[in-house]
Amino acid sequence: MRFIITFFLCLVLSTQQISGADIIPTPKKIHLGSDSLDISQVKFQMQEYSDSPSSAIVANTVALVKDLPIQWANRSHDALIFSLYFRGKDARLDKQMESRIDQELLKKNEGYFIEIDSGGIFIYGFDQAGMLYAVQSMRQLLVGQSKLPMMEILDYPSFSYRGIMDDISRGPLPHLAFMKEQVRRLSLLKINVLSFYIEDVIRTKTHPEYAPEFALTLADIDELATYADSFNVKLMGSFQSLGHFKKILKHPQFSSLGASERMLKPGDPAAQAFLLDNYADLLTVFNHHMFNINADEAYDLERGPDLKRLADSLGVGQIYINHVKPLLKYINDRGMTPSMWGDMLLKHPEVISQLPEETVVFTWNYSASDDFTEFIEPFARRGIKLIAAPGIVNSYRLWPDLMEAEKNISVFAHQAWKYKALGVLTTTWDDGGRHFFTTDWWGVVVGSQHSWNPEKLDHKGLSDTYFKNFYAGEIKLYGRFLEQLHDLQQINSLSRLDASLVELRFNPDQDKISYIDTSDFSSMLDQLQEIKKTTIQLRDQKQTGTPLFSRKDFDYWMFKFDELQHSILSQRALLRLTDLLTTKESSIVSDSIRLLCHVQESVWKKLLLQFERLWLGENNRNWFADAKKPLLDKIQFWSDMSQRATRHDAFPRFRASGDRFFTYWLSADFIALTEQREYDFLKPEGGELKIKPSAVGYYVKPHGEYHSWRKIISQDPNTVWLEEFFDIDSVNTVYTSCQIVASGDMSVPFEFISSGESKIILNGKVISTHESPTANNMLKLVPGRNYLLLKHTRPASGPWHFSFRLPGEIVQNRKYRYYLE
Repeated sequence: MRFIITFFLCLVLSTQQISGADIIPTPKKIHLGSDSLDISQVKFQMQEYSDSPSSAIVANTVALVKDLPIQWANRSHDALIFSLYFRGKDARLDKQMESRIDQELLKKNEGYFIEIDSGGIFIYGFDQAGMLYAVQSMRQLLVGQSKLPMMEILDYPSFSYRGIMDDISRGPLPHLAFMKEQVRRLSLLKINVLSFYIEDVIRTKTHPEYAPEFALTLADIDELATYADSFNVKLMGSFQSLGHFKKILKHPQFSSLGASERMLKPGDPAAQAFLLDNYADLLTVFNHHMFNINADEAYDLERGPDLKRLADSLGVGQIYINHVKPLLKYINDRGMTPSMWGDMLLKHPEVISQLPEETVVFTWNYSASDDFTEFIEPFARRGIKLIAAPGIVNSYRLWPDLMEAEKNISVFAHQAWKYKALGVLTTTWDDGGRHFFTTDWWGVVVGSQHSWNPEKLDHKGLSDTYFKNFYAGEIKLYGRFLEQLHDLQQINSLSRLDASLVELRFNPDQDKISYIDTSDFSSMLDQLQEIKKTTIQLRDQKQTGTPLFSRKDFDYWMFKFDELQHSILSQRALLRLTDLLTTKESSIVSDSIRLLCHVQESVWKKLLLQFERLWLGENNRNWFADAKKPLLDKIQFWSDMSQRATRHDAFPRFRASGDRFFTYWLSADFIALTEQREYDFLKPEGGELKIKPSAVGYYVKPHGEYHSWRKIISQDPNTVWLEEFFDIDSVNTVYTSCQIVASGDMSVPFEFISSGESKIILNGKVISTHESPTANNMLKLVPGRNYLLLKHTRPASGPWHFSFRLPGEIVQNRKYRYYLE
């Protein structure tokens, strides 16, 4: 047994801090010696405690040590010693360590000590998890190395809770093999909790009917939990328990549980019994002591006459807290720690004090802000246990904004630490569905760094260490990739990473000219070419050792860049198609068009195959049919165009434009008698001049039915075809709404074209009707949000459509919010 600890006695008093430290997350203390150990010239003999492995963590740690890239000796003669211990297994060693390490530090859960000297490598974990983490640090230090500096490392986490939450309910549903890969990587990063956002994607025993075809099973989760245990990763259970319930309520047997199409009836005995049935099943397979009931974004707590009367009597906040308290108590009564999101509590702070004291609140915000006090202080002040929940957001984006995530995670974690939070849960969100978790890994790495070391905001050098350790590559290359990604997002059309650029669908039967915003095409193509070169280098450059992560990760980024590049080139091809149609030599035109269409169809078929391979590399086939639809639409379009060229049929026409048309709207629909066309259908909400629609708002139909404002997203580049979204036999009046966010007072021209009668309302003022020409009309905008409401009446015959743009203005959008500088 080896007890050589050469110079640790002075470590706590005098320590050299090494930025980056070649380990992620950065160790608390490192002391470098003046010499190095040439591991290419020596062999090691493992020395560990004599007992057989006492846990899955210990067994896994020993297996990881044996797989390290060092030479093992068959006999101990002339071999260096690789010592592997954890506190509590050898009283003599524990006594020595107590005389050399501060007693308070030895009490740190998951802490560890590493010594590398001329006698070999000595690892001492303050517990079993600490021993595992020491080995994970050694795995990073050894990547591509023939020599190791002699050193001592003392390390421990500042937060006991360090989690990652993967949204598996908004489209991509990972298969078990990928989830195990997530666990292995998270353990390398010293993340100790993995959670999932769960709506309908686990098939429970008591209510299997709502689960989709490719749902996960309880056995899947149980197997994953057992596997994760050996990596010191616990699976934290969750189940949505109030809002975001649309997927379950759409099933006829469960629809009676809803107060609306998207929210359960709060406090309803049948709804509560349904939730507890699901909890009972899920609690048997998730093994973290916390369980998250979610209960976020419950926006319909006053919706309908019954809830409105109750809200007037009790208050909206009281309705909410009355619903969640029995659920939290159920979790607590079963020896678990109940938890929930904090947004509704912040909206109704008067009920925070009614939370059961055992409750942990996940307080969340995903912006790149300098101050998250408003999301932390209301809970801290009341003594509520809290965990910060920053985010890596993919929602309706081309890819996650990693720059936004970096700041969000680092600042939020730091401020939560100052308020004595329990930890950090870095969330990943997949609204919109066409996403890969693999593009989130840099955000996860930042989450690892700042949940282990929340004291500091800076993570300088982290990208270099990440690529060197995890991909065995040239250290500066990943930093260049992040810089190029940042530069790409400075282009106006990409600043909000709006996914509509790759999701546009072109209507082959349209009878008018469509306009395509080409203003940023050249700059996007130039920068995409540069970042693709870097991505190829990241994937293909010579490795300096065996990487801990697969270089195939960069295939996912390449697909994202290829899809965007070919979406732009495909739109250019549409313009070229229109140019060809002006040529008089019809035979040459047909051949040229067929060739153009064949090339485009081939490109999109190839991208579809790549997308399927990558998707199935992470996920099962849940939602895959929807995810691949934009690719299938493009293949079908170019196939149709090729056939038209063969038959000499008519073609749609396209023109370049410098303007972005508004194609993402909120909508409300009504059926009206002919003589009621000027009727104000929004009277119950205050009327057309007062309403401020939002995605979480609702309206009342004439027969008393409550409906949510519906999102309509046109995949035509400049026109919203209303008959694509509404049954024209039952709807003849539609409101569409968006928000225009202005940086100051400004007056801008607008162009509105409609096939039916219409009315335009801005900030409560009617500014135009169908009888008033719009060519010279202006929008007078105020700073911040401006609410634009369009009222459309179906024409007596022909197609029903409209288009809207602000000629000459630079417009960015995120969903139905359009931004002007």
